Amino acid sequence: MMEKYCIGIDVGGTKLAYGLFDRACNLIDRFKAKTNPELEPDEMLDEMCTHIDTLLRNNSLKRSDLMGVGAAFPSHIDFDNGFIITTSSLPKWDNVPVKKLLSEKLGVPVEIDNDANVAAIAEHLFGAGKGKKDMLYITISTGIGGGIIINNFIYRGSYGAAGEFGHMIISDDGYLCGCGNKGCIMSLASGPKIIRYTREKLEEGCHSILSGMVENLDDLTCKHIQDAADMGDQLAIEVINRTGDLLGIMFANLYQIFNINHFVVGGGVSKFGKPLFERFNEKLRKLSKISYAYPVNIVPAVLGDDVGIIGAAALMLQQLRCL
Repeated sequence: MMEKYCIGIDVGGTKLAYGLFDRACNLIDRFKAKTNPELEPDEMLDEMCTHIDTLLRNNSLKRSDLMGVGAAFPSHIDFDNGFIITTSSLPKWDNVPVKKLLSEKLGVPVEIDNDANVAAIAEHLFGAGKGKKDMLYITISTGIGGGIIINNFIYRGSYGAAGEFGHMIISDDGYLCGCGNKGCIMSLASGPKIIRYTREKLEEGCHSILSGMVENLDDLTCKHIQDAADMGDQLAIEVINRTGDLLGIMFANLYQIFNINHFVVGGGVSKFGKPLFERFNEKLRKLSKISYAYPVNIVPAVLGDDVGIIGAAALMLQQLRCL
């Protein structure tokens, strides 16, 4: 039987990443391009088809060698019908039947899902959740979201919005969230809000080496905070501890709801590393009264920047019963 291949696409607000995979979801080659959010959906889908043709041509392949394409979008997805319902980073894409349109253009089966779900699938099959029947994947970066694996399958909820952990309200105070509420964990412990909190502390006169690491506090990043903490800076350490405590409350709530004992954490904020994860676990155990006879693990994701393309390809391969 002639070998067939699958392509996984990770659609972001600033970049498009493509991966060519065999039927066992082994990554063969990659291709990257910039996202042009000004394009109409049909124009961008045509551009994506051109990128796919380039990736295939680079490997002496053509569309007839494809068995399917999976695509991850930073969006609320109607999985069953293949629609993007709404997306913040691609404002022209609301209510677009991407699955149907892209499949018609390429002449192969297509599956789409949101980026957190496909990342959960990837980490469950090939990463830090491999071998776990139940798993929660949480990504903490510009926003906070996640994917839910129950009995080895992704759980999407009644309307495709399961895993929107970032809008869990853990306080009646704090910054206003984009959803209009106050106290969402995303408005307290996402990357931009961590930086905002740190900047406000510095503006209040808190002594820290962070002040000398950037010329303008608007240029402050989580990497600066991490580096300062590694050098023993007390404000940076306090910021990471505060972040760990806030997220630990979220983890405790998720544990009480799902009783799932394996959390995989990805995203830029997870790069705070061991001190952050120790704080997660400490807060989780304190709030959930977990017996040490019942282990609960919060571990870092391991697939890095490839998680989106791997998960998108795996999504398609699962539908084709290859995985």
